[in-house]
Amino acid sequence: MERRVRGRRGVDGAVTDQGDRDAGGADQGGADQGPSCGNGVRQGSEECDGADRGGATCATETPSTPVGQLGCVNCMLVTTDCRAPTATDMDADDVVDDLDPEPSNPRVCGDSDTDGCDDCSLRERKDPANDGYDPNGDGDCELALDYACMNGANAASDPYRTLACVTFAHINNDRAHFAAESGNAAPLVWNEDIWEV
Repeated sequence: MERRVRGRRGVDGAVTDQGDRDAGGADQGGADQGPSCGNGVRQGSEECDGADRGGATCATETPSTPVGQLGCVNCMLVTTDCRAPTATDMDADDVVDDLDPEPSNPRVCGDSDTDGCDDCSLRERKDPANDGYDPNGDGDCELALDYACMNGANAASDPYRTLACVTFAHINNDRAHFAAESGNAAPLVWNEDIWEV
């Protein structure tokens, strides 16, 4: 069986350029090659490659131990540095310092739904320019969302959490602004134990 070698043939028919072959005859990355671990770019089945983690964090890979840095060894994610958050909350905003983007600012709690609006909208921690929810993507955070709803124990793994918290906020807004229609019902209080997907 004849083996093909990439290269150009000269006038006499001899191969004049070995293309992607090294001195030992091994191909060095032709189009039919798989991922190349160590090139700094995730490819194929690689979980990571160098600093490229594909957006993975301790929180996405090990939700029960969301703090720390993921490692990358042989293009496989390593979670040995992931740990549970500490109980310290210097700014008393109910977000422990390990998970708080600004641990000394009680008006910044984080953006769990990544809409650009901070979740810290209750209990005198309001920053009207940046709290709540941006339903139409215009950059204005129109709807304040309940902190306990957005940051409950199951929030990170719940694909319907933002929708649930938006609905919860609308119900409480209706109760606050249309008391007669709601029969003067008191505001709802979020209970993580009754919300299960």
